[in-house]
Amino acid sequence: MRKRIVLSNTNALAVPGLQDLKKDIVGNGGVEFLGKVVGLQGQTVDSLRAAEAFKPHQSWGLFRRPGILVREETIALGEKLMAVEKEGTLKLVLDGDRVTGKSLMLVSAMAMAFVRGWIVLNIPEGKSTE
Repeated sequence: MRKRIVLSNTNALAVPGLQDLKKDIVGNGGVEFLGKVVGLQGQTVDSLRAAEAFKPHQSWGLFRRPGILVREETIALGEKLMAVEKEGTLKLVLDGDRVTGKSLMLVSAMAMAFVRGWIVLNIPEGKSTE
């Protein structure tokens, strides 16, 4: 029960005009989406759930379906991820105080990778599993 994560709430209001996170948003910098929320499609949510990307304290149950806020940092991370296709490797350290959005930034990065059709390996909480 402590690992139970609610990812949707049918009682929450639907957001009219909510666009989904797609390849073209990720690949083009997404500047026109700056400050907006983009929804995560069912297949992306399923992939993130399987990779254990969501955390119980992130309050996903407040919304009808999961979505991510496109911030400047999200756009910069998306550009770095797209550069990986050319360069092959990205080494990046996310650092910050508690409750500053590091985990959500990781969810955003994983969502962008899943939308591109990439294989994502995640080690939840930095713990190895058998």
